Parts: sequence; C-alpha cells; structure tokens
Amino acid sequence: MIRIGIVGTASIAQRRMIPAILKHPAFQYAGASIATQQETGFSGTAKEFAPLWAKKQEKAAELSACFGGRTWESYRALLQDPAVDAVYVALPPALHKRWIREAILQGKHVLAEKPFTTRAQDAQELIALAREHQVALVENYGFPLHHQMRHIQEWIQAGAIGDIRLVRATFGFPHRDATDFRYQKALGGGALLDCGGYTLKAATEMLGGPLEVLSAEALFLPEHEVDMAGTVTLRSPTGRCAQLAYGMDHAYRCELEVWGNQGLITAPRIFTAPDGFEAPVYLTQGQHTEEYKASDDQFLRIVEKFADCIASPEARERSWAEIRTQSLLTEQVRVMAQIKGKD
Repeated sequence: MIRIGIVGTASIAQRRMIPAILKHPAFQYAGASIATQQETGFSGTAKEFAPLWAKKQEKAAELSACFGGRTWESYRALLQDPAVDAVYVALPPALHKRWIREAILQGKHVLAEKPFTTRAQDAQELIALAREHQVALVENYGFPLHHQMRHIQEWIQAGAIGDIRLVRATFGFPHRDATDFRYQKALGGGALLDCGGYTLKAATEMLGGPLEVLSAEALFLPEHEVDMAGTVTLRSPTGRCAQLAYGMDHAYRCELEVWGNQGLITAPRIFTAPDGFEAPVYLTQGQHTEEYKASDDQFLRIVEKFADCIASPEARERSWAEIRTQSLLTEQVRVMAQIKGKD
C-alpha cells in the first residue's frame, strides 16, 4: 500500500485528485499539509498572517471531513514523515521546484500539477535528482490517457485519415477571479504555462518529436502582468505542422483537430472531460461523419500511471522523458514569444 499525502489544499485536489486516489487500490490517502508563514514567504507580521492561517486550517479540516486523513501543519512536516511514501504537489507553478526537490530528497515519489516547473533547467535538475534517489516523477496531464485520445490514435494507426498533414489544438477559457494564481507573475502565472501547456502536449502526442518551434506570439494586456494568450506553430522532423492557440480571457474552446489527406478527426472536448462525461470524437471521410463517444476518468488514469511509475523503473524513465520533452518545448516557446517569468 502506497501512502500518499497532498502538498497544499488546492481545489483540484478536492474536486478531482483525492477522489481518484481513493479509487485506486494501490494507494492509501494519508492527508494534506498547509504552509507555515515561513513556507509561504509571507512578509507581514504573525498577527497579519493569522487570518490566512485560519483559512488554511479551515480548508484542511474540510478535506479531512470529506476524505479522512490527517493534517500536517507544514509542508516540511509532511515531507519528512516516514509513514508517507508519495506526495501530490498541488501548488502554484513557481513553488514546484522547491517542494518537489524537498520531496525527492526525502525519498518521496512525486505527482505534480502542470507545469512541472516554470523553467526547463529546473525540470532537468529535478529529473537528475530523481534518478539519483530512484523516485518517480509524473506531471499531471491526464487527457493523453483518456479513452477518447486512445481512440483517436487507433483511428490514425488504422489509416482512417491517411497521412497526417496538420494538427490544430485550441484551449481557452473566460476570465477568472482576479486573485487566481494564473494572473500572478510571482506564482508562475500566465497563459503559456497553463492552457498553452495542454496544446503543446497535444501536439507532441499527435506528431511525436522533437518538435521545432517555427513561430510563437504572446498577447499581453495592460491590466495584467502575465501573458494572457498566445499562438504557436510547430514542425515535426517529417515536416508535419501543428497550429496552436490558447488564452485565459476568451470564450471557451477545448478542441483538437487532426487533418489528413483522406479524412479529418475532431474532438471538441479534448482536455477537460470530467469523470463519466461522454466526450464526442468525430471522424469525417468525404461526406460521411462517424461519431464516437468516449467515457473515462482521466484523473484515475493519471493515478494509475503514477502507480506504474512507482513500481517500474522503465515507466519512470518514460515519465522523466515526457517531463523533459514538455519543459524544453515550453521553454522554446517562452523564449521566442518573449515571455518573461518571475524575476
């Protein structure tokens, strides 16, 4: 039995990941941790921090009431607990490097929210450290494991659309609350590291790699300190291209299109299909369109992948390679689009 704890109390842990962890027979949910004032970097007084601390405790108590498990009153206390074997890091991106590193040094296997890190160099360092300590690292992209993606790949492998000529991926959502970490530069916010990462991952899944970045543009708005949208064009070693678009201030879109010389595959809900949702996938050949509906739990699938990586050195190597590929591609886009991160 793998005892797993949560670093942080983000809503995705409560809504998606803890329920998925509880479904998997290899895992036992141990509880969640909250950050001390020192761990948060809060520069005010202890009195000023008190309301924030109370809110964190309230959130942790809510998780405990819903799912059981204990509360560690610091991230470090969780990571140093010998009764915990693995952790799920549910923190804003800029905090990942510090706490993933600490987890590795304590011998914990790590499932981390995407992006794994905000810089490719940080990802490389953490992978090297994980290899030294022989722990698993998994980046929480579940959509490639969803049954709709597997069915798309089966269609392609069967020759249903012939030779792939173009891949398009689009992911955008309406503006969120202003306090959301996605709009905060210091926390690793920005559209590229959030919705943009999904589109890059989709391109890699469809075209393989390594992919060359032909162009990358970012949209900045005066009222925000982070990139709010972007477009990217990629090319595979065989000359196939991917056109990507993403944004955090948009009408909602969540689409993948794979265009071949004999047919077209479209998936209008490719990235965010919840557990039990029948995600439609369409195959068009000439005047005929075939619909396939795929129901799956991508969050359970990522937990299954995490379990496999813990058990298998070969699976760990594959996951490390995936993290490396994603981080390097994201870094190339960031540099070309002139997106500046946290100073």
